[in-house]
Amino acid sequence: MDALGVPERQFSFSLPSADRLAEFSDFVESRESLSFRTKELLVSRARSAPADRLEINLSVVLRVLSSADVESVLEDGLTSDEQAALWEIQVSDAPPWVREVAHGMLNVHERWVMKRAFGKTFRAARAAAERRSPVRKPLDVILGG
Repeated sequence: MDALGVPERQFSFSLPSADRLAEFSDFVESRESLSFRTKELLVSRARSAPADRLEINLSVVLRVLSSADVESVLEDGLTSDEQAALWEIQVSDAPPWVREVAHGMLNVHERWVMKRAFGKTFRAARAAAERRSPVRKPLDVILGG
């Protein structure tokens, strides 16, 4: 995200307590310096069940890996809204625990783990797809396809 910059690496706290999540949501909603989109994104993720949040967040990495490499999760493995949200939190007056929970709500560490575990496999699959010959269907012979 060129206009804002790439968020810095940060400890990611993915499974905070219900009390910590409530504090986080209150903090985010009360900050006038944060955009509506950032507030909406982070609070909705905080209200999601951890498994649902993980599914949503990891699906972004899977989508990217199906077409390209992910060199850096903070650059390539986040949507533009997610990247903007982390950037806004980073440059705001948020205390460290808020930045940690924000990274956790987007499962930044887990995205990195997925990228490390499956990046090479997806790269090989993309290369294999480019080498494969088209599959002929039985009617192709009859119809001249």
